[in-house]
Amino acid sequence: MVLRIVLSMVVAFLSLSFGWRDNEMEIKMSNLTKSQLVRLKALNLDGDVWQDGNAAKATMYAIPSELSGLDAAGFSYTITIADMKEHYKDFWTKQKTHGAHSDAYHSAAEIISLMDSLVTAFPSICKKIKLGTSNNGVELSMLKISKNVSVHENEARICLDAGIHGDEIGGPENLVRFAQALCTGYATDTAIASLINSREIFLYCMVNPDGRDSMTRENGNGIDCNRNEGYMWAGEDNTSAPFSQVETRALRTAISANRFALQISYHSGTIEILYPWGWSGTANPDQMHHKKLSSLYMSSSGYSGNYNNCSSYADYPTHGETVDYTYGAMGTVGLTFELSENKDPPADSISYYYNLNLPAMKKMIEYAGYGIAGQITDSSNNNPVTATIFAGSSFPFYSDSGLGDYHKFVNAGTYSLVVSANGYTSKTVSVTAQDAKTTTTNITLKEDTSARKCYGYKVICIDSASGNTYSALGAPDSKTCILRKGSIDSVIGITIDLQYPVVNATGNEIFVYISGTTSTFTCYAGQSPDGPWKSLGTSTKTDSFDLATGSLTTAKYVRIKGVNCGIDAVAGSWTYNFDTKVKEGNYASNKAMGVMTAFFANGKVRLQLKGADNCDFKIFDARGRCCFASSFKSGKCDWPAASHGVYMLETYGKGHSSPYRFVVR
Repeated sequence: MVLRIVLSMVVAFLSLSFGWRDNEMEIKMSNLTKSQLVRLKALNLDGDVWQDGNAAKATMYAIPSELSGLDAAGFSYTITIADMKEHYKDFWTKQKTHGAHSDAYHSAAEIISLMDSLVTAFPSICKKIKLGTSNNGVELSMLKISKNVSVHENEARICLDAGIHGDEIGGPENLVRFAQALCTGYATDTAIASLINSREIFLYCMVNPDGRDSMTRENGNGIDCNRNEGYMWAGEDNTSAPFSQVETRALRTAISANRFALQISYHSGTIEILYPWGWSGTANPDQMHHKKLSSLYMSSSGYSGNYNNCSSYADYPTHGETVDYTYGAMGTVGLTFELSENKDPPADSISYYYNLNLPAMKKMIEYAGYGIAGQITDSSNNNPVTATIFAGSSFPFYSDSGLGDYHKFVNAGTYSLVVSANGYTSKTVSVTAQDAKTTTTNITLKEDTSARKCYGYKVICIDSASGNTYSALGAPDSKTCILRKGSIDSVIGITIDLQYPVVNATGNEIFVYISGTTSTFTCYAGQSPDGPWKSLGTSTKTDSFDLATGSLTTAKYVRIKGVNCGIDAVAGSWTYNFDTKVKEGNYASNKAMGVMTAFFANGKVRLQLKGADNCDFKIFDARGRCCFASSFKSGKCDWPAASHGVYMLETYGKGHSSPYRFVVR
């Protein structure tokens, strides 16, 4: 406990500068005591600190004047790199690469080229998903490896990512070699074929390519991306806002667009495996499941010895980590694995570390599909339902929007599954999971046609809080997430995804439910998780707000800023309320506005409105949810994802302002 308290004081050691200074050295220190850590903190050096038994060890970076300060303070250290600039000068041009398994490191461009070569050679099982472009113009992308790779099937998904710290170059090498082994082994290795046939494997080989090119921890803006994720962000490492970097937004897209059952982030600098939380010493509600997989990783790998297997906080406290966002926002089992003592081990040891990790990576893919699984569907039409699920005391996890499938690794035992979805009546079922097996439980939900609000569905980001953050989700239940002040003056608060767009109509559309506190809060709304945010007003109690105050026609995200404010729930109003048994065929007419027709054409619903050109419209379902928005061009528009049902179409433009009802049969 003493060590943990001291380590919380030395978080400031984490590298805050971009690029290496003249004559900057790498030094290593070990067996650091409490009093030494206090003195070390006062020297304000950059570097990393790790737990090492009952003491601590550190890798620090210092110029000669700072080294003199260490000498004066009586520290013992070893200079491991005498000149960082000189050490990494022309680093990549000195590497001689000849394919994924050569004993040399690959530059960012070479890793992308290797990924492309796998997509070209194995198009039926391997595809590349582009997620964005780095600050320096380098592609951000990941590989998906699975049978029927172009579509999502009812299979567990696992993500392995690496290189969020650019100078920790072993992780990307590990993953690009693993990608090649999976693709080339599919036709001949039955074990690999079984994994690819039953799982969807995502390999995000290089999260921070700019840092890799410059051999720095930070990205091209000098920001530590592993302190910029949005769950318990707290402004660490001088980041201006959560997800302020293109690299962290790309990683967020990968995480939120997929319902990963397991995600592992690869680092280097020591050898250990970590799980959430990084921001708190409190055990996470799914810790027994995390611990099971982290222990299995170590036992199935080629590593020998007694390495740390603990929460990230026990290593040292951090905010804005990937592992916390993965679990806190999505309920995914998240692990961090540090695979080597050195950040850039000698090139001739690349294959050595890869072979140590290969059996463990295969084992994780296998186990990602064990536990509980199934599909959530509508009881009346079997359509998939995007639901929020709790397994016992777990953090919430989610079913997929396309198939309604869910997958969660849990230890053997009996769990109470609580399943809820906006517009449906919640259901609770009991399931029993077995070790190293999958228990499949399909669940149907009954539509609640009386529902007129969509409640908070997912936490996008949060600065600092006490209580479970998921208490702010779902319908009001007097359980609260209490917002706290983070480590910077600008309070970010909490951002919540309402799941469906809310449309400005008569009266107030956004509802904030407060419980147990009377502190002032400000309610904002926006159409993107990153804003721009429009203020809708302030209050100290349960209250409602009008989108028109912020000049918003629609909003899908709500941000609440406040300190010591207890958020019970956030909701948006569904605007239309009309009889779901309307029988007007598949067209509707309005003499004043022309005739609107809807019919199937080439697998899509073709919408036609006489006289409508460059006219914007929105379509609402029977519960008032906005489910499609577009514009008529020459009076026509196709709706590609229409389901059977009754809908209301409302146009916006001169001469077209009345709603049209129609039926898709």
